[in-house]
Amino acid sequence: MNANYLVVLLSVSLMGIACNDQSAAATEKNVPDASTQASGADSSASAVSKTVVADAAGSLVLTAENGTATGPEIKYMPEWKAFGWFGGKDQVRWEAEVASSGLYEVWIEWSVAPEEAGKEFILEAKDHSVTGKVKSSGSWETYINEKVGQIELNKGGQSIIFRPNVPFEKGAILDLREIKLVPLNK
Repeated sequence: MNANYLVVLLSVSLMGIACNDQSAAATEKNVPDASTQASGADSSASAVSKTVVADAAGSLVLTAENGTATGPEIKYMPEWKAFGWFGGKDQVRWEAEVASSGLYEVWIEWSVAPEEAGKEFILEAKDHSVTGKVKSSGSWETYINEKVGQIELNKGGQSIIFRPNVPFEKGAILDLREIKLVPLNK
């Protein structure tokens, strides 16, 4: 083999390693990697669903990055770390391991323009739910984080789902960045 051939072969091998490292890093962060987006595959949802576990205080932090979106309109927006284009038939699901049964405060971080505000949401976990109306954050670029209610959670593994409570045909319910469930009994 000549030296030029070895240099090309080594370069191609190193590029393959770099691409694999980038793809693995994207999977660890639970977001679509560049190769998935470039191929035209659906980048609306997180690449890999993983179980959310409680932090040291017993809270569950359900982010767009660790949720799985389904539906015809919803898209993951990496620049905002949020799900956007959240239409009337879309939802986000998280698999969670709840550390202890009890009542939890529900905090949601979202954005929505005034003309789209007022749509109803529901957050469901096993046999329990909390509903509310999305209020305006001022604009699609301005995120707010507010307590929207309380929900009873049972100890153990379960799916937690956020979706519109009442289907709608036009517009969006919100751009969703995070839901935090904070135990009240600790």
